[in-house]
Amino acid sequence: MEYIEEAEDQWFLDCLPGGDPPAGTTFSRWTVDFDNKEEGMYPGLARGLNSSLATVGWIAYTARCTHRLPDPTASGPRHTSGTNTFCPDLGIYPVDCPAHSQAGAGDRFRVSWPHIEVVIEVKKTSSSTTMTTADAPTSPLPLPHQSDRGQLIDYGIEVLNRQHRLFCFAIVILDDTARLLRYDRTGITMTSKFDYLERPEVIGRFFYRLSLATRMERGYDPTVVPSSAEEDKLFRGLSARFTPGSAESQALVNATSTGWPTNKITIDAPFSDGEKAVSRHDAILERHFLVGKPAFMGRSLVGRGTKAFVAYDMANDRVVFIKDSWRPDTGGRTQSEYDIYLQLREKIPKRKLYIPTLLGGGDVKFEGRQQQTRTPATRYLPRNHVRLVLWEVCLRLEDFTQSLELVQVIYTAFRAHYLAWSKAGILHRDVSAGNILIHQSGHQRVGLLADWDLAKTRAELEYPATQEGRSGTWPFMSACLQQFPGRPHTLADDLESFVHVLNWCLLKYIPNALSSDRRQLLRHIASVYDVASDDDPEKGSIVKYNKIKDGELFVKLTDKHPLIRPLEKLAALCKNHYYHLSLPRLANETSLNILPVQDVFVLDDLEDDTGVQSRSDTESELSEASGLSDSPHSKQSSSSRNDARQDPPDASRSPLLHHKEMDRVLRKVAESKAWPLDEGKYNGPDLVWDDQPSRSSNNPSTEPVGAPGSGSKRRKLDGVSSDNAASRSGGSRVSQRSQSSASRGSGGRGKKTSRARTSKISRGRSARALWDLASSEDFIDPSMLSDTSYSRSASPASVGYEQEEDEVEDSLMVEDEPGPSSSHLPPTYFYAERRLMNQERLQLNLGRLQMEPQEDLSILERLRKAVSRLPSPGHEESEEIDLPASSEYKGKKRLL
Repeated sequence: MEYIEEAEDQWFLDCLPGGDPPAGTTFSRWTVDFDNKEEGMYPGLARGLNSSLATVGWIAYTARCTHRLPDPTASGPRHTSGTNTFCPDLGIYPVDCPAHSQAGAGDRFRVSWPHIEVVIEVKKTSSSTTMTTADAPTSPLPLPHQSDRGQLIDYGIEVLNRQHRLFCFAIVILDDTARLLRYDRTGITMTSKFDYLERPEVIGRFFYRLSLATRMERGYDPTVVPSSAEEDKLFRGLSARFTPGSAESQALVNATSTGWPTNKITIDAPFSDGEKAVSRHDAILERHFLVGKPAFMGRSLVGRGTKAFVAYDMANDRVVFIKDSWRPDTGGRTQSEYDIYLQLREKIPKRKLYIPTLLGGGDVKFEGRQQQTRTPATRYLPRNHVRLVLWEVCLRLEDFTQSLELVQVIYTAFRAHYLAWSKAGILHRDVSAGNILIHQSGHQRVGLLADWDLAKTRAELEYPATQEGRSGTWPFMSACLQQFPGRPHTLADDLESFVHVLNWCLLKYIPNALSSDRRQLLRHIASVYDVASDDDPEKGSIVKYNKIKDGELFVKLTDKHPLIRPLEKLAALCKNHYYHLSLPRLANETSLNILPVQDVFVLDDLEDDTGVQSRSDTESELSEASGLSDSPHSKQSSSSRNDARQDPPDASRSPLLHHKEMDRVLRKVAESKAWPLDEGKYNGPDLVWDDQPSRSSNNPSTEPVGAPGSGSKRRKLDGVSSDNAASRSGGSRVSQRSQSSASRGSGGRGKKTSRARTSKISRGRSARALWDLASSEDFIDPSMLSDTSYSRSASPASVGYEQEEDEVEDSLMVEDEPGPSSSHLPPTYFYAERRLMNQERLQLNLGRLQMEPQEDLSILERLRKAVSRLPSPGHEESEEIDLPASSEYKGKKRLL
């Protein structure tokens, strides 16, 4: 997250140009109570703000205290009870703001995100009085607690998600000083701090300029206006046109949710006729679309800021899909998503592409000017506003009905990936659960590979990166890219992502060894897919790396499930690939077996990714290649296989240099004729980590919780220590962008587990449980997990920014990219800077197993050996056994 601090005059010039109050205008001094708690400051601040508003004549707006009553329709994370806890302390609202006042609540008013004009957040140091905390030299926005910056970021995200804005404003007050802030999708520009008690004219100047500014100058998108009453009625009745339960019906019901107004978007861009894809020769037309609540919203402030709408095309009386995002302006070094779609259609004109149909759109312009971010950032590129209109309205990949359909949908998206790479030379670079969609094509449901905004051509892949960081959705990014951030993104990384998408969906929804305990499953998903390394927040989970490198299964399905063998073969392909990569050995790396497994397909005639052909080209070759154990290539003699296994690593022999090997496995499953009728797919509430206290100091009973695995991009934990969280508004949550969502917690300790104070353990149930835990292949080693509460981050290079699944390589990335995850899933969000790590540890089955920073796996191994000396489960005696008492076991005894 980048904070740009400017002198007052420069900030006004850059962020809110205009005239100043007439000479002689006097602003009354404010009287604020600093002797009590933070809430005691609110009445005086509200009086001072309203006095300044009256002085400048902006009487249509007023300051309200909203610290107790959240907006129930907010898009941000929620507690499992459904309560949202986003409560800015104060806000500037229109005086006629609908549903704003809380009847019978005295001076209490409810937050109204669709109408808030300026967010006002108040903080008070523990020492109180009027003494101002000195700026920490490394802190861009010094506040009493590390999570406070996260609150400000959350509020900025909510305003930009709920309102059609290009930027928005906020005021942050710390004791007797204040700063003015301007948010956009590149960062935050803020004034230097000033004493608002001694100089009330600074905020008065701010209000004066706002009062004279147009809606566009106040940050509103001029291409969007509120709909008329007739248009609103039309839009809210559209769902009745479609079959209940269809993708269109579900999306329209969500779009007309209570508390979300209908708006009309004007798009002036090239459009095609009818349902065909737009071309470079189509004319520029002005089209109008009605939209409501987005089907997806990224939970990040900085970055692509993707919002996706089901929309009503007023000119053609049809329902379409609009993707609204902010792409980095690379000065022509990379192509936009719009151009990628055009190239795919031009270079593969006669194939079934299994990608969305682009009807029109492009960069958003108003009166001939490109809409672009204005934060004067130095590290990051400015971003251009983009809208794409797509024909298909789809379901999420997670809406599959059974595992066979899951594989079929993934396989058709895999075909799209193959055609894009082999025929058009375009690499997607963001394969994720959120970017594979289910489309009803006639009587068949197929997969579409969407979100090509991170795609690059073969030529562009040769160029240096345009921005810092990596591209992709964190949970589905290859383990190689996560452990070796400097490596270039290759075809093999995308192919591995398909494997992670399949495993992730199976873990969440298909009965497996962990399904009986959803909380244990949540922890497992977080430990593999969501967390970053303890040693380096830029790196991913060592558990994930070890599993993929050693060919271990990520999910253990029930006995005789038809996917067991295909999963083993996919794991073998990845293991063989990592063997041939010859990557440097990591500190926490396991070494179960570094050689390829016997049943990996090794082809002598590696081609340039032409092994997977369309059915219309070489049906016979593909039919032959579709076998598993019966493939001709798998029937090599044992001697030839053994010879191959003795070969030294050779990157040119990796099975992931092309699509062909993986195609054999996926096609065999996709063409299956028989499948279990009822696998018992999990259709309950999404996974939620709910053992955390509220992050809101105003309402400790309601903590917003996210769900692990919502597909959002990686979520990195930045937060406060668990000790601080109890007294202040909490720290960070675990995950996409999301979000993407393993809950990025509030930094609180959650429910405390009882901890043994002795080095002795009784046999019986405790021995049985410990034996099972230590010997289980699913044992989660906390030394491999992020030193935080659950968090799913995207590119970990910064904070306050959740990398969405559709995020560009960007060190700001800690979005949400979403993968995009569906908006109705509990989203995930970030708090503050990435280096501020939450000290709370993950809870394990029997308590908290806390590894000290200096400890390593050898200690855990010695603990395992100590456990192995216990009798096998089944003995119920109460005899006690002494365990090693050395200091290195400190913390481990708590588990025992």
